[in-house]
Amino acid sequence: ALVALTCLTMPLVFRLLRDNSIDRAASELSYPFYLVHYLVIALLEQTLEDAPPALMLSCTLGATLLLWVVAIRPFRKFTPKPTRSEPFVISPIPASIPALVPVQPDSTPQM
Repeated sequence: ALVALTCLTMPLVFRLLRDNSIDRAASELSYPFYLVHYLVIALLEQTLEDAPPALMLSCTLGATLLLWVVAIRPFRKFTPKPTRSEPFVISPIPASIPALVPVQPDSTPQM
């Protein structure tokens, strides 16, 4: 029941958060965070024996922001801006397409 409720409410959540600046910033930083988190945590564990989780998180966020400012943001001007597309609508397939026209068993295709 919880899975079904989650599936039914996700379109509403996406619609409500699509113009949210916090959500946009989190999505911009999620991939750089993924790239650096293991490296930062491994370095902290080698350097400090008992590194507190808050230190690991703050160092990972700092490295994420540094990576974003130095390596990602400068190249954004070379990539095309995303556009908001029209909603996906399935239109009926016209019967004039030869591959979709039903063939009678006793008829032969005409060329």
